[in-house]
Amino acid sequence: MKKEFLHFSIRTIRNKLIFVLSLSIVLTCLVKLGDVEKIPRLVSALSALMRSTMDHSSVSGTLSEELQLVSHYITIQQIRFGSRLHYEQECPAALYDARIPRLLLQPLVENAVKYALEPSEDSCSIRIQMTCSETNLQITVADNGPGIPTARLTAIRQDQAAPSGSGIGLRNLKERSPAAVWGYCILFH
Repeated sequence: MKKEFLHFSIRTIRNKLIFVLSLSIVLTCLVKLGDVEKIPRLVSALSALMRSTMDHSSVSGTLSEELQLVSHYITIQQIRFGSRLHYEQECPAALYDARIPRLLLQPLVENAVKYALEPSEDSCSIRIQMTCSETNLQITVADNGPGIPTARLTAIRQDQAAPSGSGIGLRNLKERSPAAVWGYCILFH
């Protein structure tokens, strides 16, 4: 267990460093292109995102806080990809105070950027939608990318898939969101 946690921690740090490095390249490009009016927005969004991800004071946060974190991430990616990235969210205001695991939504949106937007020259639409019943909070993060092949998705759902990328994403979400902890079932689609 300690070894797995150490590997997880190293991958997490590595991913954050890669993210910061790619943003420094974006900043350099903005300066070289004379597109400096975007720099304050980029730095502000990056600062807010980094503050949120480094705050370890609680394992949970409100849905509103998580949506704000996603908003900062999307701001950075929209500066990076311009009009190729479209984002929308649908969340009833009554759900804003719902407690969910911290850093639950942003990794899903990051996966959408990584697997639907980055490898393509086409535009990408990412949509977050939330609905709730008495026992379920349903979260849908959808994109118009190629999707996960059916066989791979089945293997992921059965915990039999070899990780792609850093291997953290979906497994981490499944482990962090059992109904026994949160009092309701968090369903991902």
